[in-house]
Amino acid sequence: MSIEFEPRASRPETLVDREQLLFDLGVHAYVNDNGGTYLYFACTTEGLQGKKSYVKASMFTVQGVAPGSAPEDRMAILNDVSRALAEQLGCADEAALPARVPEPVKG
Repeated sequence: MSIEFEPRASRPETLVDREQLLFDLGVHAYVNDNGGTYLYFACTTEGLQGKKSYVKASMFTVQGVAPGSAPEDRMAILNDVSRALAEQLGCADEAALPARVPEPVKG
C-alpha cells in the first residue's frame, strides 16, 4: 500500500465514470477498479510553489493482496489518514472530513 498527499491549487471536476465508485466526502472522493483510492479535501497551505487551497490524497493497493477488502474499507483508511494530516496542518475544520465514511453514492 502506498499513500501520497499533494497540495493542489484547484479542485477536480466531478466526472462520473462507470469505473469509479463515488463517495460524498471532502470535495471529491472515489475508488476506481485499478486499486486506486482518491480523496480531495479543502486545506489551505502555503509552500515553495505558493498558496494551494486543496490537498489530493491518493492510496494505491495491489489488487488481490487483500481479497475481500471492500472499496469502503480502502476509503475509510484514506479518510482516517487524511483527517490526521488535516489536524496536523491546522485545517481540520476547513477539510470537514467525518469520523465515519458515508456509504458510496448510488449512481
